[in-house]
Amino acid sequence: MGNNTALVVNPGDTFTYSGSTGTDSVVSATSKSYVWVEGKLDAKSGATAAGYGVKFTTTKFSRVHHAAIVETGLNGILFSSTSPVNTITDSMIYRNGSATSDDAVKLSQADYNRVLDLTLVDNAGRGLMIGTGTVLYTNYTIVSKVRAYNNVGPMIATYDQTNAVVTDAVSVGNQQAVNLDSQDGAIVPNNTFSHFTAINSNPSVASADFYFNTDAGPSSTVSQILSLNSGQSAFRSFAANCKFANIVVGYTGATTAFFLNSSSGNVFSGYLGLSAGETCTVIASQGINGSCAAANSSTVTTIGSLNTTSSLVGKVTGDTTNVSDSAGTSSYASIGDWFDFENIFRAWGPTKAKGTTIHRPATSLTARSQGSPCSDFQS
Repeated sequence: MGNNTALVVNPGDTFTYSGSTGTDSVVSATSKSYVWVEGKLDAKSGATAAGYGVKFTTTKFSRVHHAAIVETGLNGILFSSTSPVNTITDSMIYRNGSATSDDAVKLSQADYNRVLDLTLVDNAGRGLMIGTGTVLYTNYTIVSKVRAYNNVGPMIATYDQTNAVVTDAVSVGNQQAVNLDSQDGAIVPNNTFSHFTAINSNPSVASADFYFNTDAGPSSTVSQILSLNSGQSAFRSFAANCKFANIVVGYTGATTAFFLNSSSGNVFSGYLGLSAGETCTVIASQGINGSCAAANSSTVTTIGSLNTTSSLVGKVTGDTTNVSDSAGTSSYASIGDWFDFENIFRAWGPTKAKGTTIHRPATSLTARSQGSPCSDFQS
């Protein structure tokens, strides 16, 4: 695409890739400004999928709006090689990628980008990836209102990202809610994560629903978080000087709400709510102690033995909004509507009991609901 151009697909129509090269893009722009992409893009019409749905390279002041991108081989959207000041709004990325290293949306060496209202469903790897892990920093990303359901990787992963603000997020059935990392040892501080609801995550052993590496998380702020039914700890942090406020954790597979190691200088404030049996593993001075109570300069009030079972809704028996629903169920291949439900806390997902590791089934899925931001799956 050229400067000052737009591709707008008519509602109800699909712009479909018809090539045969796995590194192609359905839509691409290189060294351009003021590009607009809108509508449904299908990256696969034959045997070979295009690698990318939308690819911006050294492109700025552009927007992907109200897009639905499906079946790419690598990334649904890629902003790379100094592509700053672009925006993604009101878009859905689903069934993209072919490996766990693929990303539904990737911002690579792309500063000052905004992601506002993004839905990520059933992708083969990570949901939103910010950074590259090669000391090519991605700075000042703003993310608001992201919904991620049943992606194999984390909802949000970062490598070498500084000064990001991520708020208003719902993560259901992903590997993790947030994985904050620095592959090359660079110090990438000052990220903010607030107003998260994370349910039924399945982190790997020695990881967590929210994972902060030593170099990747210092001086970060984490507030207004609900983490329920994580397969491992809710938080595992090696980062120093972080601020935690108003967090509720329940029913983790490891019964360890927080694992804090080599992360001195943390401060906890507001409230820390824990379900019965949840503990904290703390090495040295971390802002809380092994009983999850305030330590050092923290002022947090810890509330133990919270009972959220009365809020559990579990599998629904029907959804009047979702056209693929039949009495709360559908075969995997028959799901055409991945997004529309009666509320944002419903999603398609495999039946999953606490502590199990079911992801991306090949046959059938069940519609499930949390009912409210303070509830959990009941399988």
